[in-house]
Amino acid sequence: MTAMSSSGLSSSGLSPGSGLASLLTEPAGTPLITGVALTAGAIVVLLMLGRVSRPPRIVATGESAEIGVESPAVASLLVNGFVVTPYAAVATLLDLVARGWLRIEPVDDEVVVLADGRGAGGDALNSYDQQVLNHVHKLTAGTMRGVSGAGIEVAGLRLPSRWRRRFNRAVIADARRAGLCRRRWPRWVLVFPFLLLGLAGWQLWRAVRTGGESAVDESLLSRAGALALAVMILVVAGVVIRLAVSQAQRPTTSGRDRATEWMALRAWMEPRGFEQAASSAARNASRAVGYAAAFGLAERAGEEVPVLPEDDRTAWSNAAGRWHVVSVRYPFRPGYGRHPAIVLLIGAVAGTGIVLLQRLVLDIARGHTLAGITDDFADQAGIIRDVGVGLAAALLVPLAWMAWMAIAGAFDLFATVERRGLVVRTRRPQRVVPHPWLLRALARRDRYAVFLAVDDGRSDRVGSWLASERTAVPQGVRARVRATPVLGYVRSSEPIGTV
Repeated sequence: MTAMSSSGLSSSGLSPGSGLASLLTEPAGTPLITGVALTAGAIVVLLMLGRVSRPPRIVATGESAEIGVESPAVASLLVNGFVVTPYAAVATLLDLVARGWLRIEPVDDEVVVLADGRGAGGDALNSYDQQVLNHVHKLTAGTMRGVSGAGIEVAGLRLPSRWRRRFNRAVIADARRAGLCRRRWPRWVLVFPFLLLGLAGWQLWRAVRTGGESAVDESLLSRAGALALAVMILVVAGVVIRLAVSQAQRPTTSGRDRATEWMALRAWMEPRGFEQAASSAARNASRAVGYAAAFGLAERAGEEVPVLPEDDRTAWSNAAGRWHVVSVRYPFRPGYGRHPAIVLLIGAVAGTGIVLLQRLVLDIARGHTLAGITDDFADQAGIIRDVGVGLAAALLVPLAWMAWMAIAGAFDLFATVERRGLVVRTRRPQRVVPHPWLLRALARRDRYAVFLAVDDGRSDRVGSWLASERTAVPQGVRARVRATPVLGYVRSSEPIGTV
C-alpha cells in the first residue's frame, strides 16, 4: 500500500515537498509535537492573563448615604464587576425621570412613560443618556399617552445588539475619561499568545511539508492529529481576536476606591425598602431610585420599565453574607444534563458501532473486505481507497464524541457533588445557548429543562447545572442541590425557606 502511494505521487508529477503533495504525506513528528506545545503554551498564557486581570471582588466596608458625582450608569459599571449590565440602562431611564426629561405615571396595574419633559435648566445629557431618551421618544412617536412598561419590555427584547454595544461603549468611555477603569485585555498583552499561535501554525506547516510518504490509512491518527491541531489553532486565535475587541474592563486604583464608596451606599440602601419602590418614585430630585436600580436593588422599578432584559451572566448574591457580583456560566457539551447511565449507554453502544464501521470501511479501502468491488472497478481502485479512508477519518469526530460521553457517564454514575446556597439564575437553554444562529436548534428539548446556577459563596464564578421539571427550583430562593460534576445532571433539589 505504501508503494502504491509512492507511485501515485510520482505518476502525478508531484514531488514530496511540493504544496499539494505535502497534504498527502504523513506529518513529521517533531514539528507536529512542537506545534502542539506552542498552542498549549498560548492557552496557558491566556489562562494566566485571565486570572491576573480579573477584576477584584468589591464589598462594602461600611454604610454611607452620600451619592457621588458619577452617573447611575457609571456607578452601575463600578459595582457590577466592571461590566455594563442592563441595570445601567434601567437606571439611566429612571435618572432621566428624576431630572425632568421623562415622566412615569401609574395607570391601572401598570405604568406609562411619557416623553413630554424638557429637563431641568442647564442640565446637559451625555451620549448614553441621549440614547435611552431617543429610544423612549421612538416608542412614543405618534402617540398621546406615551408607552407602557409592557411596551418597553417588548421593545427591549427586540433591541439589536449594536444598540447595546453602542450604549456599553458610551458608558465605558465616560468611566475611562474619569480615570476609573482601563481595558482588561490591552492589545499589547495579547501579542505574545498571538505570536505563539503563529509559530504553532508555522510548525504545523513544516510538519505537513516535510512528512514522509505513506498511505493515508497507515497514518490516519497522525493526520487526524494535524487536523485537530489546525482546528485548535484557529479556535484559540479566534479567542485572542475576541479578547482584543472585548469591552471588558478592570479598575484603576481610583476606580476601586469609588466602587467601594458606591458599595457603601448600596449597603445603606439595602434595608430601606428600595426593592419594592415603584418606578414612579423616581420623580425625586435625590435621584436615589435610579442609583438603587443601578445597584440591582430596585427590583420592582426595574420590572416595570425593563429597558433591557435581565442579564443572564451577571448576578448579585449574598450567599456568603455580603452582597457581591458573580459571573454565571452555562456549559454546553455532549450529554450535559442527561442521566449518567443513559449517557454511558449511548456512548458505549454508539462508540462500538462507530469503531466497527470504521474498521469495515478501512478494510474495504485496503481490499481486505469485499474485494470483488475493487476487482469489478479496477480502474477506480484509487478512488475507492481514498473515499474509504476519508470516511474513516470523518468517523473520528463522532467517535471522539461517543468516547467523551462514555467516560463522562461512567465517572458521573457514582459521583455526586452538593451545593447549598442562593439560586442566582434559572434560565432555559434556548435563551443562553452560545452562537444561537447555529446551535439554537440543539437547545430545544422536548422536555422541560432549566439551568440552575447556585452560589455557595466560594467563588465569583458560578457554574450551572441542568435540571428537569422534577428538580427545578425558582430563582431567588435558597436551596440544597445535588448534581453530577461532569454532566451537570441534577439528582435532587430542596428549596430552603428564608422567611
